[in-house]
Parts: sequence; C-alpha cells; structure tokens
Amino acid sequence: MVIKSYYLPEIHGFSYTARAPWPALSLDHQVDWIDNVHYMTQWLDSFVGPHWARWAWAQEQDQRTWECCVAFLKDKDRTLFLLKWA
Repeated sequence: MVIKSYYLPEIHGFSYTARAPWPALSLDHQVDWIDNVHYMTQWLDSFVGPHWARWAWAQEQDQRTWECCVAFLKDKDRTLFLLKWA
C-alpha cells in the first residue's frame, strides 16, 4: 500500500483555522516533513474526523515554515487541535 501525504493549502469552506508547530518526531528534533504530514493526517482523521469533511490543510499570510495550519468545520475541533499541538 502506498501512502501519499501532502501538505498543500486546500480550497475549503471551513471558518476555524489554527496553527501549531509540526511535531518533532526524531530524537535530534529534525523536522521530517513526510513523516510529520503523515502523522498529523492520521491524528486529525482519528480524533477530528474525515479529511475534507471535518478539516482541511490551510495557510495563513504570516504563517511560519515550522507551523502547520489546519482549517476546521467546528470550533470544538480547532480547540482540541490546539490543546494537543500548541
């Protein structure tokens, strides 16, 4: 099974956005983008709901390279995301 992970801003109608640092999954705190996108996608699908139905990748104008930005359908999902990752 081939897993494709992408972090590109998506067209969505979700009102609630949140930014948080990408998780450091390695011991040397090197950010591995492929692993982080895959890990974050799995977490969002498991705890928030389906991609494009409850959340989508987003981008904000002043976003830093070490931050991921996610848009949510519901504010409570944004709060859960921020409690876990911020």
